[in-house]
Amino acid sequence: KELGLGQNFDEEKINMFRPCPDRESNYLEEKVAQFMPNTEIINLNEQCCGAGGCAGVREPDLSSGFKEDIKAQANGEKVYTYCATCTGMMRPKDIDISHVLTRILGVEEGEKMSNSLINRMKFKFK
Repeated sequence: KELGLGQNFDEEKINMFRPCPDRESNYLEEKVAQFMPNTEIINLNEQCCGAGGCAGVREPDLSSGFKEDIKAQANGEKVYTYCATCTGMMRPKDIDISHVLTRILGVEEGEKMSNSLINRMKFKFK
């Protein structure tokens, strides 16, 4: 917003999945909401996406059930988040999910997530 970049949302309401680190402070949601001046943000009933604490591996039934719950809460409508990990964790369950920044910046994001881990490793260890 400060740089004059980005476009506002024009929807009346959107479904938002807030990532765990922002649920208490809402700091990032407040920043993102600047691009949604006339949009009602519906925060979905949230639980960790399964990436935190390795829940997807240690408790796969709980993690899988959570994804189905998010899909049902959204009633087939698009879900937005501002966490790349959450986006990736929910995409394999046929949830229509998108990272908010792709919409704000007007770019398309690919759905191929198979190289995600390799790309992160390259960045971390190079």
